[in-house]
Amino acid sequence: MKRLIQFTIIYCLLSVAGFSQNNVSGSFPTGDWLGVISFNSTEPCLDVQFNFRHFSDYGNKEIVEIRNGEDRISATELSWSGDTVLIRLPVHQAEIQAICRNDTLYGTLYPRGKSENRKYIFKAFHNITDRFPAFNESPACDVTGRWKITENPGKEDESVMIGIFQQRGSKVTGTVLTTTGDYRYLEGKVSGSNFMLSCFDGGFCMAFKAEITKGCNLENGIFQGSTTWKSTWRAEKDDTAELPDSYSLVREKSGAAPFGFSFPDIKGNIVSLGDEQFRNKVVIVQIMGTWCANCKDETILFGEFYKKYRSRGLEIVALCFESKDRGVSLKRIQRFIDHTGAVYTFLYAGEATRNNRNNVLYDLEGSIAYPTSIFIGRNGKIRKVHSGFSGPATGKEYINYIDNTTRMIEQLLDENQ
Repeated sequence: MKRLIQFTIIYCLLSVAGFSQNNVSGSFPTGDWLGVISFNSTEPCLDVQFNFRHFSDYGNKEIVEIRNGEDRISATELSWSGDTVLIRLPVHQAEIQAICRNDTLYGTLYPRGKSENRKYIFKAFHNITDRFPAFNESPACDVTGRWKITENPGKEDESVMIGIFQQRGSKVTGTVLTTTGDYRYLEGKVSGSNFMLSCFDGGFCMAFKAEITKGCNLENGIFQGSTTWKSTWRAEKDDTAELPDSYSLVREKSGAAPFGFSFPDIKGNIVSLGDEQFRNKVVIVQIMGTWCANCKDETILFGEFYKKYRSRGLEIVALCFESKDRGVSLKRIQRFIDHTGAVYTFLYAGEATRNNRNNVLYDLEGSIAYPTSIFIGRNGKIRKVHSGFSGPATGKEYINYIDNTTRMIEQLLDENQ
């Protein structure tokens, strides 16, 4: 509580100082910044804090580079209206609109773009490189290792996640694995008995907080990823902790009709699984959304698979679950394609609601996540269904996924030649 009060005082002092002098129209200072996203102004302890750098390249193009652990996300779409800047984050629809006052930015984060109603408070402070500057005590313990995390312990929706953390000094990096995908590149610190991690990359926004006990467990944890996504958690080190097999979570219903789809591509042409393009091919059907950070990571990997195996008979088709507005959704899909460089087929599968998704995937049952991948053999039958995705932030898990998927693709391609 003492540290929270100290940070609140620092936060308020920075805010007041930021109004002391107007900034030059059409610019804000280059260098390092501490960004702060507030889901709820009454709970500053759950603010998402992240680092970014503002600079210009050799062509004098303005760039905002967001940093989370090893990850670097470059936003190059900056536009100005007087002293207000609009920053469009790459791949996804997130936009930041802010006004600059001296060394402080004040504004709004629109996680799905300005056309959507959802918005969060955004502030940023110049020349602060520490992600959690109010916390500077020596670490109570080293959290490096594998952790079994219990989400919402003791409640009906209790579930297990896996934390993978690395600590150097007080700095902590790592990620959290779940059955639906990982929480990408997390970064933070241990200060005294305070454990803090956060991430913002345009498609994913998250804050983790917990208390470290004398036995070096994590207790009284809270994490939040939106105004409606908030959970409690606790964790203990467990080198053997594992999640359920990702191929066991979704399955084809007994007696289901052959899987199929018919949806428009980005040009409006109706594409179906029975088309000549997919006949006698190995097909990966990707269930995804352009708003999904794990889907972005999977798409980049699938793009590599497609380039490598297309000549041998592999086809990949993404069923994109977006907004109700087809025109807006197609523009978002095109932007997603442009930013990921994927060259396989993308289709608009309708609104990203549970009912619509279940209607589209009527012959599947289980824990369907974004993303979920359906592997279909040359005979048109479903061979495997993989739920979730462990991306590059997970290290060994990501490498294992690449190896296993490569073997499966090659095995399916070799069948019925």
